[in-house]
Amino acid sequence: KDKIEELMEANAMEESGGEDRAQDVAPVFHKSKAKGQIDDDSDEESDDDDEFDDDNEWTLRKCSAASLDALSGMFGAPNILPPLLPALQEGLGHGDQWVREASILALGAIADGCKEELTPHLPKLHPFLLQQLKAPESLPQLRCIAAWTLARYASWTVDQMHSANEGQGGDPSLVGQVAEALVQRMLDPNKKVQVAI
Repeated sequence: KDKIEELMEANAMEESGGEDRAQDVAPVFHKSKAKGQIDDDSDEESDDDDEFDDDNEWTLRKCSAASLDALSGMFGAPNILPPLLPALQEGLGHGDQWVREASILALGAIADGCKEELTPHLPKLHPFLLQQLKAPESLPQLRCIAAWTLARYASWTVDQMHSANEGQGGDPSLVGQVAEALVQRMLDPNKKVQVAI
């Protein structure tokens, strides 16, 4: 409970509506975190980046997501999805926004290793993720993770547009719906959501 209270206080601080500082509106350049990549940046550059990246700390949550990503990549959907799908279904429909956020994180984490097997579920998952991204009453963390997970399945979204153009039944409006939702979140009252987009 202490961590949730701490996050809720941080959310309130992020939405205080005060003047934007220079670092609040400065562009953010994300470094590639490719698997196996060696970080050869000098210490000076790393120190400068730390000023803007306060989410650099490894937490149990980040380690769990990285583990799901690695496991789904190494062992594939046949070994990962049977035990994970029931928990995902329960978590995605849960009334507690923190449980939904964790479930959406897990869904995004397994995207690379299980995308093909999850494709039949994406016509229902995609609108759900868009709803979580758009909902102004949802937690900022939920909006951020919904945007990240939509990005992990972006190739499916684009495929739907191409399928529709080729007369194969896709939805050509999905890319526009995602773009519209992302642009709306750029105006989010929470600065962390703005940066996440």
